[in-house]
Amino acid sequence: MRVAIPATSNNLEGSIDSRFGRCNHFIIVELNDMSFEAFENKAQYEGHGAGTMAAQAIVNHKADAVISNQFGPNAFMTLKAANIELFIFRGTISDALAKLKNKELPQADGPSNSGRPGMGGGRGIGRGRN
Repeated sequence: MRVAIPATSNNLEGSIDSRFGRCNHFIIVELNDMSFEAFENKAQYEGHGAGTMAAQAIVNHKADAVISNQFGPNAFMTLKAANIELFIFRGTISDALAKLKNKELPQADGPSNSGRPGMGGGRGIGRGRN
């Protein structure tokens, strides 16, 4: 299984980046032997549409699954349309991979944020009062 992870660095020692579409790097890990490749996320520089562009890069790298802190609506739809499994995890890459191997990661059942920077999460986080 090839697993894509938005990462704060280009190695397995780092953390999962809290931003999917605007992360610095993606790491693709071959779960069978833990070999990996890292590549810069060029979508991070886009004015808008970063989530969709990042998701398409994951599709192009032939990932079977993605582990991320969150997924915006466009990234979620793009990845699901490509039949890629989506998992939610906050923490280190090594912990995420261990939990995936043990089938302990929850699958994402929908987008976890609005896809708009600064607008708060889809779970009511950061929303002001009217």
